[in-house]
Amino acid sequence: MKKLFNYFEAPLPDYIDRERIDRTTKFSVVKKEIADKTAIRIKKILDKIYSKSASARKQSTVDALEKLFAKDGQLGKGTARTVFLGNKNTVIKIAHNEKGLAQNQAETEILDSMEIELDADKIQLLPKLVDYDRTSYFRGPVWLELEKAQKVTPKEWEAKFGINFKDFGKIVRQLDRPARLDDDDKIIYDKLIKNENGANLADVLYLLSNTYDVPLGDFDGIRNWGKIGNRVVMVDLGLTQDVYNSYYKRKPKPRW
Repeated sequence: MKKLFNYFEAPLPDYIDRERIDRTTKFSVVKKEIADKTAIRIKKILDKIYSKSASARKQSTVDALEKLFAKDGQLGKGTARTVFLGNKNTVIKIAHNEKGLAQNQAETEILDSMEIELDADKIQLLPKLVDYDRTSYFRGPVWLELEKAQKVTPKEWEAKFGINFKDFGKIVRQLDRPARLDDDDKIIYDKLIKNENGANLADVLYLLSNTYDVPLGDFDGIRNWGKIGNRVVMVDLGLTQDVYNSYYKRKPKPRW
């Protein structure tokens, strides 16, 4: 069985009353109601684990959640998170280690905040955050639920933003400081912002980098873009510079 760092060392959430465990069912009785159907399904799995003895908690939360969604279909799996189909219009991202929790935390905070900050046109560039784990069992949300995006092609991307995707890849890393662009790249940038959607994109990327510390390099790959209806959206915002430095950047080896 895989070991999940300190998943099972976290304290029981305050809203679960140990004295009010319903002995006629296999789930804990909780004080706080969660209306969302996805949250209820996942919360029951977590409550079941935490209502058991300490030794029984060694079972993997991630294994339990992945089993829950197995029938819906696994869409993809990385080193930190697994993506499942939630319903026909949503996906569930489940963290399966510490860096997955950190990415879920970062993505949740960014999408939550930007929904307030951005106007109606610019928010269309991001998938909607439908719901996320609010149980505080661990150091970050074990799961989050987003609008489901389909794959987008470079040609579809170009039709939306008005420039060639490869050209966009040449300048995207510098869109946090457009003034640094050289003359050739400035031509590409000017073409981008002449397109209304392109101008909105430039503004959102600038905000992501300078306010939320999201490295822009990943957006030069079409895999980090998707489409929802007639919208073209960014599909992965969890890898902030802080997450990268904490979990992915190679540490220098000591010389002694």
